[in-house]
Amino acid sequence: MAVAYTATVNGYSYQFDWLLQFIYTDSTLDSIPVEDLWTAIKEAQASQIGVVEERIASASGLDELDDGIETFLTMRLYDEWEIRSLKSSGKVATRGGNIVKENKKDPFFDDGTIFYVAFFSQAGVKTTISTGGSALTPTESAKLLSLPSATQVVDEFEAQSQADPTGFQVNVKEMNDAEVLGSGTNADKWRGE
Repeated sequence: MAVAYTATVNGYSYQFDWLLQFIYTDSTLDSIPVEDLWTAIKEAQASQIGVVEERIASASGLDELDDGIETFLTMRLYDEWEIRSLKSSGKVATRGGNIVKENKKDPFFDDGTIFYVAFFSQAGVKTTISTGGSALTPTESAKLLSLPSATQVVDEFEAQSQADPTGFQVNVKEMNDAEVLGSGTNADKWRGE
């Protein structure tokens, strides 16, 4: 590992090795934000060593389509550049854009200990809600907030189950106190008499 430059973006380090063409991602990073990685690459390419070396990548996207709606970032790695996690094992995912290689190869180094998950944006559009708040009216919001939570529903179910020691009476051979006839096939449909 011949790291020539390290960029820190949002508290995570990205190390650049021009000799082996690896971008090492922070060992604590489980999900690589594509925009942060692109910021780190731009910083590395603008560094003293980066300006004399071949470019690492290019990117396109983030085009504003409307207020709060923009296209995803698609980053294209050049030559043999690959992303390699410094985690010892586990899963690393990408989010917020796409990472591809110019030569159509896998952009992630495969050493058998890390499982890389790349979520590709096929629509190419992301929506950012920047206004905050809720689309519900105050009446709708109050009604929604007055509903019991999942925990309350489960607690009520358990309380009723404990109160009735026989539990829920389920008999698949009876329907509304009538015997169920038929086998349930198309030729012999279920029916009650």
